[in-house]
Amino acid sequence: MSIAYPEQTALANASLLPAKRSDVQATVYECLVVSDSEALQQSFRFAAGENGWEPCVCRTADEAAAAVRRIRFHLAMVDLVNQAKGTTAEVKQLTEQLARESGMLLMVCGHEEDPLEEIWARQLGSWLYLAGVDETCDLSLLCREARQVTEKLHPEPSGPAALT
Repeated sequence: MSIAYPEQTALANASLLPAKRSDVQATVYECLVVSDSEALQQSFRFAAGENGWEPCVCRTADEAAAAVRRIRFHLAMVDLVNQAKGTTAEVKQLTEQLARESGMLLMVCGHEEDPLEEIWARQLGSWLYLAGVDETCDLSLLCREARQVTEKLHPEPSGPAALT
């Protein structure tokens, strides 16, 4: 016959209890990516995802507008360079709409040789204007900085809940 000491009994009973859940929750911030370039979409998706963003990739302005009606985004990355022919006006209109969204950082990727486009984007209040960005650019630092700014602006994100 063995004698069970109180410490042993407590340890044995503790192993039967369910693991204590951590009170810390992962914080999800939503990021909209608008580009018709498959390679740039992947680059944005990777950079955003590895820096704590939940990316939502859209090819067209219509897809993006529908997503904005469903999800509260904290960051939008709009590619003005790689758009389907004849859709530039729609994408610019979407960019203007996104600039009016409260609390959203706007990153606009534009043409290197178009200073008027850069002025237009900056007048909208874009957080960043990136001239000549392509899939070879490392966007991780920008996504990390956007995350830090967003965490200061929105300590409690709304997540993927629908806007009503």
